[in-house]
Amino acid sequence: MGNVQSLGTLDQPVLLHSSRVRTCNKALSPEECDWAGEWWRNWYRADWAYAQAIVYFACAAIAVFTLLHLLQRLRQSRRGGKIADFSGYRSLVALARGLSGRQYRWRGFYSSTSGSIALVVALVIFCAALTLGPRPYYWPRTSVSFAYGKSPPLATRTGWMALACLPFLVLLASKANPITLLTGVSHEKLQVFHRWVSWIMFVLGLVHTFPFIVLAIGEGVMEMRWTMSRQYWTGVLCIIPQAVLMVLSLGPIRNRYYETFKTFHFILAAVFFVTLFLHCDFRLTSWDYFIALGSIYGASLIYRWARATFQNGLSHRARIHVLDPSLLRLEIPTSLQWSPGQHYFFRFLLGEGDLHRFSSHPFTVASVPEDGKMELIVKVRDGITRRLAVEEEVRVLLDGPYGGLQGNLEAFDHVLLVAGGSGGSFILSIFRHLLALKDSSFKSVTVVYSTRSTGPSQSFSRPSPEPSRTLNLPIHISPPPPSIYTSISPAPTPPLPPSRPPRPPRRTRPPLPRPVVLPSLPTSLNQLPKKGLWRWRCADRRGWPTMRGRRSPKCRWGL
Repeated sequence: MGNVQSLGTLDQPVLLHSSRVRTCNKALSPEECDWAGEWWRNWYRADWAYAQAIVYFACAAIAVFTLLHLLQRLRQSRRGGKIADFSGYRSLVALARGLSGRQYRWRGFYSSTSGSIALVVALVIFCAALTLGPRPYYWPRTSVSFAYGKSPPLATRTGWMALACLPFLVLLASKANPITLLTGVSHEKLQVFHRWVSWIMFVLGLVHTFPFIVLAIGEGVMEMRWTMSRQYWTGVLCIIPQAVLMVLSLGPIRNRYYETFKTFHFILAAVFFVTLFLHCDFRLTSWDYFIALGSIYGASLIYRWARATFQNGLSHRARIHVLDPSLLRLEIPTSLQWSPGQHYFFRFLLGEGDLHRFSSHPFTVASVPEDGKMELIVKVRDGITRRLAVEEEVRVLLDGPYGGLQGNLEAFDHVLLVAGGSGGSFILSIFRHLLALKDSSFKSVTVVYSTRSTGPSQSFSRPSPEPSRTLNLPIHISPPPPSIYTSISPAPTPPLPPSRPPRPPRRTRPPLPRPVVLPSLPTSLNQLPKKGLWRWRCADRRGWPTMRGRRSPKCRWGL
């Protein structure tokens, strides 16, 4: 390589895949050449050995959860309910849900579910095994520099593994994706895997970068490589935006500056994809993963745009009602259909020049389609919600619906719904859906809702349309915050047990008497009293009077 390569050009001629023809350096013996050409060390087959291993692992995980989803759908059907109702099946399902749905709290923060943690740990162990298992990490030194190649084996394998994570990274972040279609897991629940795959890919990228630096410094060619090699430049330009993305995605920063994070997320991700594309430079099958990325993201955008335009329409308007300074209710007249617990992404067209026109925000629908309108309960925060608090009516575009419940609540005898604040939107739609059911097997529904104002609680006090059902609404308000307990059952439900009475105050120890100040001894005989007030006076270490004997060191003879 005699000339400096241009940063924005690719090797010529541009191909889809580079050649796999392997040639050995003449400085290597036939045994050394065969050793370097084994499956786990062959650079020309590293994409098959490492990148496809990550793809197979991800596809196997998706297949397992797809099978579990099909079993759940079969069990909910009439014919499948009899098939799945064998001895021990319900206990096994309950045990699996209990183990996989457990969360852990540490210093006020809740972790992901134990099932998500187990899947992420399995992926980390698999990547660590592929990274540290095969040997060597660096090529052996020979009489000729770089006789085995310019790419250390450790850097080669981690680079392909990081590249294989790229399509799944975009797939897990897309709102409309085939994983949700196959497994039934909504896109918002896949975000935890999107974040963890991002961190795994970032760590693999760092492990891919440092062996090149170590090798170049060890051979004394770092300055030449940095000046003349395009891979070094594009690699640095690729790792910098990725590092900034990972820092901005940290929970405290993301939650505090979400609007800024969202804007920079798209910009930095675009820079990362372009520089990574130039860095790969059609090596082997590297561009196949970019084709998969573009296909997945493009199909998701086209599908969302077509549904928002042709199915949902462009003429919806939202009427805004202020319930209290921190809570809004939005009403959108519509004839669209959705399921209980589902949410839409709303794009509010506030006015010309407003940046919120270019962003969409998710809100759960609190009403049912039979109402003829969408009702949203929105908590006022900074950003779009504060702008909506000063508006009366605004035009809105709808993208959805997404999410919802995986199970069938009508199949249960007793249903318990718990929420607080703006989270009441989720349980309110389920509550109204259960009220509207005519043929169902459930016996009672209990709603526990906590809010700072009594306005949202009025939405739960709607009479049941079924005359066979009685509506019992005991409301308990205890400031702050008030708590509303709602119960629907064929017979009056007994009230909740009273809270535990307060503990009696602790018995305090009575104050001790003040220490007695012992008078000093007289200095002359004229000061002695004629009749005896003289006695042995004793005190403990703190100065309190005691009944010690004369030989105690704290005792003295005096008045």
